[in-house]
Amino acid sequence: MSYVNVNGKIYRLSDTTEGKSIVTHCLEKTDIQFKRHYSCYYRRIDNTDINEWYDLKFVVEYNDLFLPEQQLWEACFDNPRKEPLETNEIVLSAFGAVRNAGWYTNGRDVSLKIVTVDECVRVYLKYTYYKKSGKELEYPVCETREVSREEFINAIKLHREDYL
Repeated sequence: MSYVNVNGKIYRLSDTTEGKSIVTHCLEKTDIQFKRHYSCYYRRIDNTDINEWYDLKFVVEYNDLFLPEQQLWEACFDNPRKEPLETNEIVLSAFGAVRNAGWYTNGRDVSLKIVTVDECVRVYLKYTYYKKSGKELEYPVCETREVSREEFINAIKLHREDYL
């Protein structure tokens, strides 16, 4: 998922053949230039409006008894519970049907497991930058950094749909 920082605010980026748009569900982050489309607001932008443009992945080191060969996992946002971050819950996914040790499966394609951030050995934020500090990059730059559990949860909250 691509995000942009425009005037100190984080938005999702929609980059289509018609151009770039910033998207938000948060009315407080809009101004008169935004248009409404169902439950979100958007406006067209060009590269000069963007201070930072990046993809962000939430990665955890977690030791699962059923899948011991897998150490690093990407945390997902699609937790079936309503208030996952208030209890520090994240969702891990595995390809295929895993029917053991706390895993939920849709039958054959993907399995999910809900864990707390405290159960993770380490947590990381993995950025891929396309524009950083106002400068367009010739090639994407990847940065992975270990962060505290609190910083990890705050980053998820800052980038989830109901805040954006």
